[in-house]
Amino acid sequence: MSGPPTIPLAVLAFFVSNHVLRILYASLAVSCGFYTAFAIWLKERKKYEDEVTAHRLRGDWKYLQGKFAEYPHELHALWVLRSTKPTKREWDISGANDQMEREHFRVLLEESGNFLLRADWIVNSFGGVSDPDPVSRWLNFICEVEDDLLQTTGGGHIKDIEFDSGHVEDLARICSLVCAKLAAKETWPSN
Repeated sequence: MSGPPTIPLAVLAFFVSNHVLRILYASLAVSCGFYTAFAIWLKERKKYEDEVTAHRLRGDWKYLQGKFAEYPHELHALWVLRSTKPTKREWDISGANDQMEREHFRVLLEESGNFLLRADWIVNSFGGVSDPDPVSRWLNFICEVEDDLLQTTGGGHIKDIEFDSGHVEDLARICSLVCAKLAAKETWPSN
């Protein structure tokens, strides 16, 4: 328990005739014992803190799942992908009954995007999480984990820049479903 160097140092402290070396070996043996005990405690503390964080995050995902479930199915996200930025979709939320409802929904999307950064296993496993805009981060994430969400509706040219556009339907239900999966960690193993 006290570490491999502790016992030889303690034995040397008893058999060495020089008082300075005896004190040095005894001090090193005690230091190694404390260091090993601290290292074990630190490892267990980190494990405990990770479990507490995961439990708290699960509660946050469940909360967001319920909030997303309160919104109508008409909400959808429109996206545009320009050829000049082939990896950066531009998103817009549509289908709300009024401006206030759309803004409240946008706040939920931002909150979800920010929660993604709190889980190390998500940050390390999914490429779209590096987007600085939390709404885009969340929408890119759900499109990465849920198959066939991105429906292409058209394309064209604006000022000689080619683009594709499309939408994601039933956004509130899909967000609620992804939050439920994240809360239960049904689909993705944690590290």
